[in-house]
Amino acid sequence: MQKNFHRFLAALLIAALVWGSLPARPAYAAGFVVDSLADNNTAGDGLCTLREAIESANNAGNGDCGADSTADDTITFSVSGTITLSSTLPAIVSGQGALTVDGGGNITISGNNSVQVFYVNAGAALTLQNLTVANGRTTTDGGGVYNAGTLTVSNSTFSGNRAHYGGGIYNASTLMVNNSTVSNNGAAHGGGVYNAGTLTVSNSTVSGNSANYGGGGIDNLYGTLTVSNSTFSSNQTYENGGGINNVYGTITVSNSTFSGNAARYGNGGGIQNDGRLTVINSTFSRNSADYPGGSIHNRGTLTLHNTIIANSSYGGECVGTVSSAQNNLIEGTGNRACGLTDGVNGNIIGFDPDLGTLTGSPAYLPLNAGSLAIDAGDNALCAAAPVSNQSQNGATRPQDGNGDSSAICDIGSYEAPDTFPPYVLSTSLQPSYTSSGPSSFEVTFNEAIDDQPGLNPDDVTNPANYLLINKGANGAADTLSCLAGPAGDDSQVTVSSVSYNPATFTSTVTLAAPLGAGSYRLFVCGTTSIVDLAGNALNGATDFTFDFAVSRAALPATGFPRGQVTLLPPQTTAYADSGMTLDIPSLNLRAPIVGVPQTVSGWDTTWLGTSVGWLQGSAFPTWAGNTVLTGHVWNADNTPGIFAPIKNLRYGDRIYIHAFDQTYVYEVRENRLLSGLSGAASVFRHEDYDWVTLLTCEGYSERVDTYLFRRIVRAVLVEVR
Repeated sequence: MQKNFHRFLAALLIAALVWGSLPARPAYAAGFVVDSLADNNTAGDGLCTLREAIESANNAGNGDCGADSTADDTITFSVSGTITLSSTLPAIVSGQGALTVDGGGNITISGNNSVQVFYVNAGAALTLQNLTVANGRTTTDGGGVYNAGTLTVSNSTFSGNRAHYGGGIYNASTLMVNNSTVSNNGAAHGGGVYNAGTLTVSNSTVSGNSANYGGGGIDNLYGTLTVSNSTFSSNQTYENGGGINNVYGTITVSNSTFSGNAARYGNGGGIQNDGRLTVINSTFSRNSADYPGGSIHNRGTLTLHNTIIANSSYGGECVGTVSSAQNNLIEGTGNRACGLTDGVNGNIIGFDPDLGTLTGSPAYLPLNAGSLAIDAGDNALCAAAPVSNQSQNGATRPQDGNGDSSAICDIGSYEAPDTFPPYVLSTSLQPSYTSSGPSSFEVTFNEAIDDQPGLNPDDVTNPANYLLINKGANGAADTLSCLAGPAGDDSQVTVSSVSYNPATFTSTVTLAAPLGAGSYRLFVCGTTSIVDLAGNALNGATDFTFDFAVSRAALPATGFPRGQVTLLPPQTTAYADSGMTLDIPSLNLRAPIVGVPQTVSGWDTTWLGTSVGWLQGSAFPTWAGNTVLTGHVWNADNTPGIFAPIKNLRYGDRIYIHAFDQTYVYEVRENRLLSGLSGAASVFRHEDYDWVTLLTCEGYSERVDTYLFRRIVRAVLVEVR
């Protein structure tokens, strides 16, 4: 009594203040706290029951729960346990504000297998959250809830309810079921839910419900039903539609799983459709029907996209015709696959999808490694609503689920996660440079890389994720990894900025200054940082490394003094036999090509003799880029060298390289002299296509005992035979 007196006094004080300042009393939201598990409406006992709280929210209370309200109200509980009803709770009425009943996860409201639990009048609005509605029973409609107004259900369970229509819920207006479970209910029509209005089911489970007639899980009569990220399992009917029976209504199903549903003595173990049905990115498995349509039986309009239908026990996978079908995987063939043909419109017909076992909540069927459904969907369909690049298992679509570096969404409700590490596909760095080194370079990855600057240390544009070291005086890399950091006499080169092109998966790394002479190693960091969009570390958490050098020498010496025989020192440079031959018929020149290694001091061509030297560091012969081939203009034995006559080549003359059982044909485009002893920029100029540059010396001066010019002949690939 004292508690009620204080509530009454507080209500009078608030009312007096408001009434004194405003011409009309506004409605304020009220909160009612149920502190008893009893089911009564006994005024003055000092206890607030659920029945009394609803009456107060309807503006018709007895005062035990406080002042009545005409505004939006919320009922919460200070107790936990089961409230067993002796009669249906007071109807939720219109005109008194919307009502929310929040059980906090600890309240069950039971109809005691004898009464209906909730009844929502037309025009009223009720939200049920974090509670269980169980064992409601009525011989008419909606054992758990009858909804003629607006009903929202979230984080709740409907279990063991019975009715003629809609054992769990009867919906004649607007119903939303989110993050909830409707299970083990029974009815003549719609074991779980009977919908004649607008029903949305998301992130929920409809399981173990049964109906004598249509719709073991949901019976949809002329209604609009939207199902997303939900599971229908082990529902059954003794007529049509073990999971859902659609009678002239409109249904959209996305990112959902239908498993183990059955139509005994009827059609459509998963879904029976006599209206308009759209199914996108969903999975049907182990459903059955005694008559056609183990998973889907269609007699209306059916759109089927990115969906798996397989393992039907009886009745075939999909029976009927479809108006639109794209990128589906159906295990059956012919009339068991809705007449679809393998390979047409991306459909995979007649193959097992290789599904795992039900897991998760709401439950889904994973795709085993190697499933044909992986990376076989249509990205445009996955991106568009209602899928919106989401999946039932929570992975964002698309993922690279098979490691081929192509992110394509999967068929079905499940998206196989990307577990494959990214790797560096290429770098624009060259093994060697002459004169000055690069001031920037590119690194191209095989797939999309995390590129959220400032938000993530793994960001591909973070300069710290590119460790470039100068190997120091000892010429060896003492640094072992990004994680360990610079070591020994290695010195770190400053990376000033990094940009990233997500379309080509390429980062551009800019240095503080062009690199000078020295030996270098680049670490693209996997031990500490760079990851793909799925969080997989680069190279499986190892670094990518690349070694290169910037040479102090400009161009090699390619001629001995004229008028004398030069005694050669013992050979210290090994030339690798490439197996290739240079052939210039117009000069009667044919000679083997050998590889001349580059050091920080340049290339030593002393012992080439009658061979042609490929200057390693330039493009490999016959590959795209600029290949530099050199030969002596004058030999050590005081005779003309093999490249002495290249000055006679003219525009259009042909040069041949015989390699790998093929002949590469080049045509001369330029023949000129370079003044001075350098000219490296012209000789080693960058080319995207396949070019060959012939290099030798010219213009020997006895006075200064040196050659004054360089002769270069440049030719481009025109044919491969």
